Parts: sequence; C-alpha cells; structure tokens
Amino acid sequence: MRPNQQWLLIAATNLSLVVGIFTFAVGFFPYKPFLPGLSVFSEESELVAAPFNKVVFMVIDALRADFVYSENSNFKFTQSLISSGAAFPFTAHANAPTITMPRIKAMLTGAVPGFLDLILNFAESDTTSTLSHQDTWPAQIKARGGKVAMYGDDTWIKLLPGTFYRQEGTTSFFVADFIEVDNNVTRHVAPELERDDWDALVLHYLGLDHVGHKAGPKSAFMLPKQAEMDGIIRKIYTGLETKHHLKDTVFVLVGDHGMNDAGGHGGSTAGETSAAMLFMSPKFKNYTSGGFPAPAEPHGEFRFHTLVEQTDITPTLAVLLHFPIPKNNVGRVISNFLPMWDEKDRVQVLIQNAQQMLQVVVATFPHFEPLGADSSQCSTKAQAEEIKLACLWAKALEARSLWQRGQATADDAIEELLRFTKEAQGVLAMAASSYNLTLMTIGVFLLIIANILSLISVFFGAGSTGSIIYTFAINIPVAILITLNCIMMFSTSFIEEEHNFWYWISSAWFFVMMLKERRNGEIGISSLVILLLIRISSRWNQTGVKHQGAPDIVTGFLLKHTTVMWILILATYLYSLWRLNKRVCRRWGSAPSFVLASTIISAAVTFKMSFTQQDAIEAIPEWLLPIVQLFESAPLVSLARAAFMALGIAMSITLFAERTKKDPKRSLRISVVLHDLLSVFLATQSRFWNVPLILVFNIQFRMLVKLSSSASQRKRPLLSPLEISLSSLLLQHVAFFALGGSNNISSLDLSNVLNGVSGFNVVIVGILTFLSNWVGPVFWSLGGIVLLRWWADGEVRPVKEKDDREEGRISPVRSDDPGDQEEGVYRQQIALWTLFWSIVGSAVMASCYMHRAHLFIWTVFSPKYIYTMTWSVLHLTVMNIGVGALWRWGNKWAIE
Repeated sequence: MRPNQQWLLIAATNLSLVVGIFTFAVGFFPYKPFLPGLSVFSEESELVAAPFNKVVFMVIDALRADFVYSENSNFKFTQSLISSGAAFPFTAHANAPTITMPRIKAMLTGAVPGFLDLILNFAESDTTSTLSHQDTWPAQIKARGGKVAMYGDDTWIKLLPGTFYRQEGTTSFFVADFIEVDNNVTRHVAPELERDDWDALVLHYLGLDHVGHKAGPKSAFMLPKQAEMDGIIRKIYTGLETKHHLKDTVFVLVGDHGMNDAGGHGGSTAGETSAAMLFMSPKFKNYTSGGFPAPAEPHGEFRFHTLVEQTDITPTLAVLLHFPIPKNNVGRVISNFLPMWDEKDRVQVLIQNAQQMLQVVVATFPHFEPLGADSSQCSTKAQAEEIKLACLWAKALEARSLWQRGQATADDAIEELLRFTKEAQGVLAMAASSYNLTLMTIGVFLLIIANILSLISVFFGAGSTGSIIYTFAINIPVAILITLNCIMMFSTSFIEEEHNFWYWISSAWFFVMMLKERRNGEIGISSLVILLLIRISSRWNQTGVKHQGAPDIVTGFLLKHTTVMWILILATYLYSLWRLNKRVCRRWGSAPSFVLASTIISAAVTFKMSFTQQDAIEAIPEWLLPIVQLFESAPLVSLARAAFMALGIAMSITLFAERTKKDPKRSLRISVVLHDLLSVFLATQSRFWNVPLILVFNIQFRMLVKLSSSASQRKRPLLSPLEISLSSLLLQHVAFFALGGSNNISSLDLSNVLNGVSGFNVVIVGILTFLSNWVGPVFWSLGGIVLLRWWADGEVRPVKEKDDREEGRISPVRSDDPGDQEEGVYRQQIALWTLFWSIVGSAVMASCYMHRAHLFIWTVFSPKYIYTMTWSVLHLTVMNIGVGALWRWGNKWAIE
C-alpha cells in the first residue's frame, strides 16, 4: 500500500470514529423531554393556606451531610437550631452526576436532569441548557408578581436569564480561591435582610467546595470554612427572628451535592450523593417536640436523620409558599411538614402533588391509562410499572373519595397518596424512554466501519505480502491488549478499577522487554528502571472507586514531609534546566542558552510556588517561605503568562534558528528540544504534588531512548517501531491514572484550567482543562513521535525484509533515508493507535447499549463513555494526529 493510500485510510477511519462517537452520544445523551408552560392551581388547591410568604434559599456547594450533622462539624449554631426544633434536618440524596449544574436544575424544577448536563456544566458560556422555557419555582414566584434576588455561583444566572430582580454572579472555575468568592456573596446578605422588596433570596457559596477540591474534606481549611458558613446562617436566622418583614420567611439550607474522601465529586459514592438539607424557621418550634439530635449518629454511610430525594425540595417549597408545583417535578412533598395544615388541607396538598406527578407519568408513558376511583379491577399479582401506577392512583382516589364521604379517615387517604407519589417518583427517576436507539445503532455501525478500515490500514500498510503476514504475527501483543481491555468494558468493577489493568499489563510488557535486553547480551537495566518507576508512579495517587481516598505517596508521605516534596519538585525543574541549557539556542553559544533556559525555568518555578502559596500554603516548608513571599504581590495570571511566553519564545527560536544550520541531526534535535519544553509546560499544568511525576516520566523516556536508538554495543535499535508505539500507548494510560485520573467524573482536576486566563473563555479554558487532565498521555503521545525519530536516526542503513524478520522489526518504508524511515513508522504508529481506540470505543458503545437499563448506567457506564469520547476525539484525533502533524510539519519546515 502506498503512503498516500494509508494516510487516506487513516483519515477515513478517524472520520468514521468521530462521527460514530458523536452520533451514538446524541442518541445516548439526549435532552430529557419536558412539559412546556407553567403549572396553574386547580380550584381546590387555590384555597390551601400558605405558612410562609418568603424564602431564603442558601446553597453551600459540596455541603456533605456529615459536615453539618456529625460530632466533628463546626456548624455549632446550626446544630443548636436542630436540637431546639427550629430546623428540620434531612439528608438529601443527589442523583449522579453530582455536578453543580444538573443538581441546581434538579432543585429548581424537581426533575431529574439528563446526563448530558454533565458536559454542559463545564461550558460556562453555554446557553442551550437554560431553564428559561421550563417551569421552575423562581419562575412561579415571578409569575405571581414576586421578585427574586440572587448572589453567588453564576450558573443560576445562566440557567435563569432575566429572572432575577437583583443579581451578582461569581464563577465556579477559580477553585484556588475560597475567600473572595464567598466574601462577594456575604457582603450582600446584610443589605438584603434590611430590604422588603423581594420574595426569594438565593445565595450560592462556593468556598467549601473549593477547599475540598484543593485539599480534601479533612483539610485544615475545612473547619474554619464551616464556622464561616455557620456565622452566615446565624446572621440570616437572627434576621428572621428580629425583623418583622421576615417573620413569615422560611430559610432553606442545602448542599447541591457532597464530596468523596479525595475532595472531588461527580460520581455516585455515598459521600458524593449525600448532601445536607435543612428547613429553618422559628415557626417550626410549634410543630416539633423537643427537636432532633445534634450532633447525630449516622444510620448508614453519610446518612443522617430522614433521607429524602433532592428533587423533594421543589414541591415542598411550592406548598410552603403556596404556588403551583412545577410541571416536570418528580419530587414528593416532604411529609414532615404536613402537620402545618389541618386534615383537609393535608389531603389537598398531597392531591396537588399526586395530580402533577400523574401528568408527568402520562407524558413519559404514552400508553398509560389512569384508572378512576375503583381499584377492584387491580390484581394483587406482579404487574408492569404503568399498570401498577394506574392501580395505585385508583386506590388513592378511592381512599380520598371514602374520606370525603366519611367512610375512611384522612390518614387513610394520606397513606395512599404518599404510596402513589413514592412509586411514581421511583419509576420516573429511572425512566429511560428518551434513548434514540436508531442513532445509537448508527453510531455502532460507524465504529464497525472504523474497525475494518483501521485493520486494513495496519495490516496492509506494511507493503509486501510477506510483510503483511509478519505484521499479523508481531501484532499478537496488540491483539491481547485490545481483547482484554474490551472484555473489561462490560464489567462495572473493571471500569471503576481500570487503572490496575494498565499497571499490571505495562509491568508485564516491560518485563518481557527486559528479557529481550538480556537475550541481546545486555544487563536489562533500562527496562528494569522503567518497571520500578511504574511501580512508584502507580502508588503516587490512589485512584479508582474502591480505595478512593486511601493513603498513597502524596497523602501518606509528601504532604507530611513538604521539604522532601519540594526537593523533588525543584529537582524536576533543575533537570529541565539542564536539558534545555544543553540544547535550546545552543548554536549561539552557552551564555545565551543558559540565560534563556534559566528564564524559562525561573518563570515556571515562580508561578508554581506562588500558586501553591495561594492554593495550599501549608504545603510550603518554612525554608521556602522567604523566597515565595518575594512574589506575593504578583498576580498569578501575570506569572503564568510569563512562563507561557518564555516557552513560546524558546519554541520559536528553536524552529527558526535551525533553518540556517546544516546538520543531518537537525530533525532529531528539534524534536528533543520541543519535548523538553513540553515537559515544562505540562509541569505548569499539573498539581504541585504531581510535578515530580514529570521527572519520573522523563527518566522513563530516557530509558526508552536507549532502547530505541543505536548504542555502541549494538548495531541497531533494540526495540522495533511497533514495540515503541505499544510502549508509548501503555505508558499513556499508566501516566493518566498515576496522575490521579480515573473513569469517575469526580477525578477531573479543575485547579489549573485558568492558568494565565483573566476572564472565562470557553475555548482556552476547554483546552487547558483537557491538557490539565491529560498531562501524562500528552507527554507520552508526543514522546512517541520523538522516540520514532531516535529509531529512524539509528536505522540509517538500507533495510532488508529478511533482516526485519530476523531482528524483530518491521519498516514500512524501504529506504536509507532516516526521514523516509520515520515517516513510514509514524504512519504505522497512528494506524495502531487508531485501531486500538476504534475497537475499544466499539466495546464501550456495545456495553452502554446492552446496559442501558442497568442500575449503574449513569454512574459507571455513562462516565466511561464520556472518557472514551475524550480519549478518541481529543487525545487521538486532535492531539496525536492533529497536533502531532503540526509538530512534524514545524520540524520539517525548520530543516528545509
């Protein structure tokens, strides 16, 4: 097969891959259908009394239940309200994904958001997911002539454009800040408590969530932040007690989600799905006898007091403030508040809730036929969900009718209505009728086409028949890797703990490489070093789900021995300084080279130190504080831009300076310098405790260079191009998980996504978000290109097909030109990686298709699909092929 033909095949494969992945996603992640318009009262519901006329709705981001209710809580005043009976405490169950936008949507509408809102949560400028045309409780308050004020997370403003009478938003992406982001909300509290022109006041605090992201729930900053929030609660509650215009105000405190032991969220662990929720008012003392235990003992993991669904907030607010329950609500009125009404109104409150949920059931199940007030036709045997709901509705109507005729008690009617709403809530929360199976099938079909094209590209891209046969033989390790990885995609446990697979199979691969070294008459030290460093990096960050938050090298050692940690961090930058000083701008002399290299590293180190001081000052050892304080007044944005600018200048000089220099090794030298500059950039985008891993990767890379190039004791490189490509693929995954990545949304790192950015820009932040979370894979994917250059530089003699078979290598291009040699093996590398992701992507699609009714479809399989999309589209197509092509083009331009 000719080179151009193979490139066309690779292009066609990736086109089918990308289109297939997005087609499947459209069918798998559709927007959930909703009923348009606003709910209105029935004549009977209009007459129900309203206990309150105002609401203060305070959201503390990531307020896990134990943060408020446990003995270790610093919400002392809040606990006093609980024990006095002035507060009703609950644990609110937040459905996955436990991310801010979908959780706010759930609290506003009472509906269960679609999983696609997880992606939209990171696109701050997105307006397609607004609730401007949906029924929400703020919309109901505004429709009756009320006014809503809002301060805090600007997600509210984007979801409800034009809704708020007064507003000021703060961005949630500056996770390094947990002081100003809350002060900007608190400064509005006192003035708003003095005003009497609002019906709802929304406050959304982000600082506690930022503390969790930065240092976890056991951070030294956590208890002070809790005390700060408790002080705000005291201020608001005191206003309710002392200000006449607030006497009929209900104060709701809620967490949008919780957090896991690592401080993240997005998944379905008990810590992430268990949020605190309290309704507070001096009025409640009349309806509680002696209050509730505070602090309280959990009756399950992170479960305190009564467990309710987060969607229950919406209908409960509706009946407490007396406005129609939003149309798409699937929540239930919390029964603890029913004693606030007389018997007649209690039944009417629940009828209102049941009738509204019945409308959602009818819209969700087109063939559903509600029965009248006669349950005699209902069987006691197991029934389909729709029939069961119809019978429960009939029993509820029957019980209500009997109560109205005096033949049953109000409690009988209340019991049947609660039973119907409970069953309806469970059915509607799990309803998956919005899958577009046609689009999902088309997506799978396109991936099958991609599989066929990629197989042709790999196995027929070698050239002659003999080479093709040999290609099948030497691709056995690739076949084993793909087969095992595909099998894993059908198991929830294997998906959650996928990192173990990559750690073990990579270790096995490099053990085989060590045996190959020894068979070649060498000691095998290079492969052994790589093996040992894989073992160290695998223990650096504990990842996965089963052992999430367990001790690792970072939490168990480095953060406790900050001097050792910073010695390793500085050693990483010193290594980069040594590398750059040897090569960057070297043709102009050692002095300019040292100045430029020193400038780059100084800017990068200064930024990292300053960022750490603001992010986690406790991680700075005392001996380093005087140096850090020298740059205390410098803005982080300016420091980051200085580092990026220095890297950009060095890259430009490298490319332009080599154009006039005649040297057969220019191509290799440019690649090496660019990769060294990339290492510095990736260290900048990493958490400070992960910077030493960049040094680990560089040492592994140097060991692979020795195996991929000609050494004095061997005639030609020890590793073949296929072995180099496979090694790079394995280390991409090892590095991803070693840096803390996982198949769980909660492992996404947002701490470096605004480096050098003064205002939110969706494109720039999107790029930085990807690079911050794919640091390791980017290092090894572009490193794989450099390794092929080393290989080509050692393969300068004409290659014979017979020699290839005898010495364990294959060269797709028969030439004595290293550039041609490298071009051919680069095509094979891209073809191999495309083959891997097209087949694995097909397996993930098939797994999601088969498990679409599985209990863990939205907590395990769906997040894995999103990660597969990122690996296949952004990492493979954009980074490996797109950026890799630019890398090679820039290199080629510099030497022509």
